[in-house]
Amino acid sequence: MPDTVSLGFAIDACVNDSTVIVFMIGKKIHEVVKFKEKCRELHREAELLSRLLNKHRSAIESFSTIDDFDQCLKDIEKFVNKSTENSIFGTAIEVVIKHEYPAILKRVARLKDMFLLESVVSKSDTTLLRQRIRIGS
Repeated sequence: MPDTVSLGFAIDACVNDSTVIVFMIGKKIHEVVKFKEKCRELHREAELLSRLLNKHRSAIESFSTIDDFDQCLKDIEKFVNKSTENSIFGTAIEVVIKHEYPAILKRVARLKDMFLLESVVSKSDTTLLRQRIRIGS
């Protein structure tokens, strides 16, 4: 005759594990559904940054990060176009496996930080900072 208490604990553990798995799946489904909206928001922010950079190009053309910023904005454009054209399956692959979106956000944050530093320090100090802070993908 099986031990009823042990059997109860085993069933409880299975139910708890199943609940956690269902919750994780639900969370990923929610991320997939919201992903295209997040991409559109990223695109709007990138367009705004691009307009601001172009408007003030003469004041910032000496910044060493300007080329990195321009390339990053182009990469965002490509990523957003690809992501918004993806099927739900392609979007799910990006959200669950590839994780390019968080990497792009980190890259933009690093560039913004470096850009701000560059606006307040001398060019030689910026060169030293660039050697210590990796900018790029």
